Amino acid sequence: MALTQDSTSGWLLDTHALIWLRAGTLTAKPDDLEVLRLAAKAGAWFICSFSLSEIAYAVSRKRLLLDRPLPDWFHAALRHPGPGTLDITPEVAAATAALPATFHGDPGDRILAATAIVHNLTICTHDDLMLKFSKQGLYRTLKVSEIKEP
Repeated sequence: MALTQDSTSGWLLDTHALIWLRAGTLTAKPDDLEVLRLAAKAGAWFICSFSLSEIAYAVSRKRLLLDRPLPDWFHAALRHPGPGTLDITPEVAAATAALPATFHGDPGDRILAATAIVHNLTICTHDDLMLKFSKQGLYRTLKVSEIKEP
């Protein structure tokens, strides 16, 4: 079942979703893509600032190639109507510690989940573990993926 804008305060793109969005290769169910387009127009989509660090690290390790220098890529990706950036606040940091002991051990995913919980956002992700934990009711997810070239 597709989510509606009314079922969430907004949308939180994980790191891969941001990269795919910028590359024009982000995909999801058609109804979900339409909801994301509307969220973009309304300014109701976000990324965690931590994702910027993950992207920078991937570029420095040559695991991610960009079409322009990193600072320019960041500015282009976040320029209006791009997603807003949410920082790690004391509330988000505390929420990472309140996640179940069995939750994903990746610090970036813990921050992502805590940010979604604190801000009542739906996470756009392809990460199987993030999708699995959402089924426990910790937060909401929307499954996205990358369009692969043939």
